[in-house]
Amino acid sequence: MARSSTPASVRLVVPPDHDGARLDLFLAAATALSRRAARALVAAGGVLRNGESLRVQSRSLVAGDAIDVLRAPAELGVPVRPTIPAPATLFEDAWLVVVDKPAGVLSQPAESSTAGELTIEQQLLLFLAARDGRRPFLRLVHRLDRSTSGAVLFARNPETLPRLAEAWRSGQVDRRYLAVVAGDPAFDAIEVDRPIGRDPDHQWRFRVDPAGRPARTSIRVLARHAGRSALVECRLLTGRTHQVRVHLAAAGHPVIGDRLYGAPVHPGAPRPLLHAAGLKLPHPKSGRRIQVESPLPADFAAYLGARSQEQPPAPPSVADSLEVDQRLLPCLPYLLQDLWALGSAVDQIVAVVGSLGLPPKSRVLDLGCGKGAVAVRLASELGLQVVGIDAMTAFLTDAIRKASEHRVSDLCDFRNLDILDFVSQEHEFDLVVLASVGGIFGSFQNTAARLRTQVRPGGFMLIDDGYLKRARRMRRKGYEHYRSHDETVAELTAFGDVLLAEASTTEASLRINDEYQRPIERRGRELMSLHPELSSDIAAYIDGQAEECRVIVGRLEGAVWLLRRER
Repeated sequence: MARSSTPASVRLVVPPDHDGARLDLFLAAATALSRRAARALVAAGGVLRNGESLRVQSRSLVAGDAIDVLRAPAELGVPVRPTIPAPATLFEDAWLVVVDKPAGVLSQPAESSTAGELTIEQQLLLFLAARDGRRPFLRLVHRLDRSTSGAVLFARNPETLPRLAEAWRSGQVDRRYLAVVAGDPAFDAIEVDRPIGRDPDHQWRFRVDPAGRPARTSIRVLARHAGRSALVECRLLTGRTHQVRVHLAAAGHPVIGDRLYGAPVHPGAPRPLLHAAGLKLPHPKSGRRIQVESPLPADFAAYLGARSQEQPPAPPSVADSLEVDQRLLPCLPYLLQDLWALGSAVDQIVAVVGSLGLPPKSRVLDLGCGKGAVAVRLASELGLQVVGIDAMTAFLTDAIRKASEHRVSDLCDFRNLDILDFVSQEHEFDLVVLASVGGIFGSFQNTAARLRTQVRPGGFMLIDDGYLKRARRMRRKGYEHYRSHDETVAELTAFGDVLLAEASTTEASLRINDEYQRPIERRGRELMSLHPELSSDIAAYIDGQAEECRVIVGRLEGAVWLLRRER
């Protein structure tokens, strides 16, 4: 392992299989030098170990030592080699480093290690040594199973270790996992409090055991997949080996792909679909809370994407709000796969909400959240706690992925519900957002009546929609609720609520619709070639989208309204 340090030097990093080797023997093995020439070079002061001159050729080396040889690469006969690959780093400073461990990689050396295999700990050690020119202090703080992907934490200096240990003992570390489990859980959220011990019948397996060590896991269902599987979020309240896997299996829903704990073989899951998605902990130096999120890996995301195509039909209200025939609803994820905002004026919404100065963690309800564009940006840019409601499971899968990518999974709670059913179930939000779902509640007055029941007195309602440029009303389906500007404002404030702000979205809507039409048409052509029997429905949907653009240009002015509930 080598890289050029200066034009007249080479940096070598001692790999694990040379741990304990003599310096002269290592130089002879890693370069074209003979052992005698290596000794002479060391004696002449031509070798540095971890930045310090080393003149004792018999000195033993340690894996991760950085060896700088003060000779030109050509003189040493060192072939051109790639830079030591960097593990995907999620967070790094002088105290901590968090890396994204791929599935199939060990956290640290184990009995199951194969010859030449590098653990994530060794990969990081070698990379930091090559980069910094000295062997780093590096200690693994917690482990992930070989088959589990996600965030792994390391300490970068000795002072960090006792402070992290105390944070772990006092429950200040929040570890969040995502898993796809077999079956359809009968619960929405539970806490499993069952001790775990070794399984005497299997060397590598653990089990629920009354005589075992205390173990608690919080489990919440995020999405359901037509009764076959479900995406769940697990939070570790203790830390036992295989805890998530054991507790999910004990709950009757083993992790998909986890044959060790009884999951059936699944061709779409070559490994247990378990991912360490996030960490929150106090920084060992400053004490401030830091949050690290690991995005979903490709195999996990691919499985969720495939499951989204197996969902039962969405309720009619979804077809109405998306202006699509009910028969075409299963095709929408494919047609809209290149889009995120799905028509909402996201920039204007975020700007208007930002002007309120709501404190972090204020509770927001996003009705008809789609793929989470509004929810994720309100969480990531303003620190708001958002509940997103949508009946399209495939959209929510994208929303969950986006929240993970933007590192706000802990602030976003996406629920697979019809918004007509959800309204009246929860109350006392600080803000309710209804964006680009049309007249799903009927008139603007009915919309205001429904939204205000979800907002605390003094709370806010934001509606992204529009009004007629001219007084003549429209008979087109989905547009019957539109009125003139003055009539619209009168309906929105019919209950005494105060209109605080109004922002035009016409220009943004025109740009969005123009940008969206081209990818929809492209995906439509692809879909028609795959499913000729749907060609007429797909063509009608594409034409309808184009017509909607023309209607918006000719008949409507887009607007975002912000109201405050007065009583």
